[in-house]
Amino acid sequence: MPSPQQSQRRANRRLTRSLLIMAIGSFAFAWAMVPLYGVFCRLTGIGSAEAKEGRQVVHEAVERNRLITVAFVTDLASVGTFEFRPQVATMRVHPGEVYTALFYAKNLSAAAAVARAVPSLTPVGAWKYFHRTECFCFRPQRFAVGESRWMPLRFVVDRDLPIDIDRLTVSYIFFDTTQTAARRS
Repeated sequence: MPSPQQSQRRANRRLTRSLLIMAIGSFAFAWAMVPLYGVFCRLTGIGSAEAKEGRQVVHEAVERNRLITVAFVTDLASVGTFEFRPQVATMRVHPGEVYTALFYAKNLSAAAAVARAVPSLTPVGAWKYFHRTECFCFRPQRFAVGESRWMPLRFVVDRDLPIDIDRLTVSYIFFDTTQTAARRS
């Protein structure tokens, strides 16, 4: 029968081994997060990986014999704190050409505010063909009391967009994130 000291040593070795495995596993998981995030961004069209891809597409040749309708839809997540709308409801664009759409936002509250735009695109799966090179949705927007501004969206519709798709709808929901931004400060 093992002595209490031997049992304690064996238990300590098991605990040390378990902690070492957990530490190595945590390190491996943290190391894998960067490439996994890049894959997630490319698949969903969210985040900065997609923006970097858009900069590469800018140099493609323009497909002049094809026109795609891009519709812009906006909505507010909270009532009464902001005004938010596109300058134009639709644009007819040639795949491969860079376009700029403008969106108007105004802080209607009696205090400085921070807002964030969250994009979506239909049809489902079309993000890989819609490349944003500049977008107000990439970072939070700070507004003084009563401040308004036009915010640009620069984009390219990829020439590889399937031929049966002739309309894309870009939707933005504008969230007042003032409280969230204040908690992070």
